[in-house]
Amino acid sequence: MNTLTLVQLRGFLSQMRHHEEEHASVTKLSVVGIAMQALMDAFDSFLHLSVAAPVQALNTYNFAVVSMLKFSLFALVEVRYLLLIWRHHHQHVFAEGWETVRQELSRVYAQFYGALIGGLVFIFVASDYLDIVALVMQAYWLPQIIHDVRHGSKNSFTRRFVITITVTRTLEFLYLWGCPAGIFNGDIYPQLPGAQSLELCAAALCLQAAQVAVMLSQQRLGPRWFVPWICLPDVYNYRRTAQAVAGSECVICMLEITPEDGFHIVTTPCDHRFHDSCLERWMDVKMECPTCRRNLPPM
Repeated sequence: MNTLTLVQLRGFLSQMRHHEEEHASVTKLSVVGIAMQALMDAFDSFLHLSVAAPVQALNTYNFAVVSMLKFSLFALVEVRYLLLIWRHHHQHVFAEGWETVRQELSRVYAQFYGALIGGLVFIFVASDYLDIVALVMQAYWLPQIIHDVRHGSKNSFTRRFVITITVTRTLEFLYLWGCPAGIFNGDIYPQLPGAQSLELCAAALCLQAAQVAVMLSQQRLGPRWFVPWICLPDVYNYRRTAQAVAGSECVICMLEITPEDGFHIVTTPCDHRFHDSCLERWMDVKMECPTCRRNLPPM
């Protein structure tokens, strides 16, 4: 658990550094998705303390270290990341003055820590269903998938971050509910509800695999590729007229746009044409036309 938590810390710090160095848009990220992961680590921190506190054993120190690392992960890294995303989603609030910012931040903190306290109370009251609660919490990528579909954004997280977080959180779940020689066997530490369940572990693996597959496919095929057109909101079609004009060039890469480019040509609402990959990289930084500076809808 110490090793997995350190890997998660490194993963989050690398992802945050990616946004700073690559100037990637933080508005692509889901506040709910990051908050859900922060709550998971907060629950882990408090549950490790609650399990180890009444037991006078040699490995109580190890539980305390795990709890400290998990607390550092959620309180110092994930909550900071959460506030960074929230700030970019609510730029208009900062234009209304400090009093409005203070009120909105107080509301965000109240909602987050209210969910934390309420979740802890629910876990202790419904401890017999901890296995179901843990399985539901494994759907922490779902808010990001929905956010990408609604806003037409992709490449929200790096592939390395998605794989790292998924693997570490899945290994933790598989140990707790799948390892036959785990320490939560009822001898010293209490046995977990539904522990040593192959069906539960298989469900967690299938859930994680499905989420990662959808997120990676969104990066390659587009954020809404699996949503029927009839279910989509009124979105702009960048490939409405993909005909290349002789002598035109992509002002982003400064290369000529030729008829051979075919499907890789996109047209903005202001009738300017670019290579799709060029415009996607541009829109990761600015949601405006490189030629006329008009605001652009998501691709």
